[in-house]
Amino acid sequence: MLIFFTPRDENATLLTTFVFTKSRYPIPACARRLVRWLLGRNIDYEIRLDMRMLEGLADQSGDIEGMKLSRFDKVLALNRERLNRIYRRLDSRGCPVDGNGTLRSTVRGMLKSEGALP
Repeated sequence: MLIFFTPRDENATLLTTFVFTKSRYPIPACARRLVRWLLGRNIDYEIRLDMRMLEGLADQSGDIEGMKLSRFDKVLALNRERLNRIYRRLDSRGCPVDGNGTLRSTVRGMLKSEGALP
């Protein structure tokens, strides 16, 4: 199964799912149609359960500031940093970056004038 998350705006994400199966054994066409239908129905059910759970979250903010992370949450922090850098075009300090990951020249100039950059 392949799942692609595409951000639409700040509060919405488009979810695209591709499901495929492979069998070493020959399956008759009628059984293949039944398996396809059952698999599609089960996956649709699971996605709808996930959607219902996510809609019921009290706090939908992606900010992890102030949270105490354990050693198992290091990947979470790395993923948040990547999301900010790639989709929101922000660096770890919240400053805008251009497409190749460097500070935009106008922001760089402002930070230099404030003494934040050497």
